[in-house]
Amino acid sequence: MEEKFYILASVINYSDDTSTGYSLYRRLEDAEKAMEQEIAEISENFDMDNMELTTDLPRYKEYLDKDGAQGFIVNIEEVIPQ
Repeated sequence: MEEKFYILASVINYSDDTSTGYSLYRRLEDAEKAMEQEIAEISENFDMDNMELTTDLPRYKEYLDKDGAQGFIVNIEEVIPQ
């Protein structure tokens, strides 16, 4: 059986500043829980009434403000080491 890992990636865009973060998990369930927590924490820094969920997939969420100038992406990538 191939060993799999899951990378939780976050990209946050504030007008002219972008930050990224990455975390590695052995279990998909752990990465999914961390994804929910990450979205909740990032959301605290945005006016969510002005945000729109533009992409809503099980492992990929993208939120943008109505102008498209600010927002964030949180996603989970499955990785199989070579």
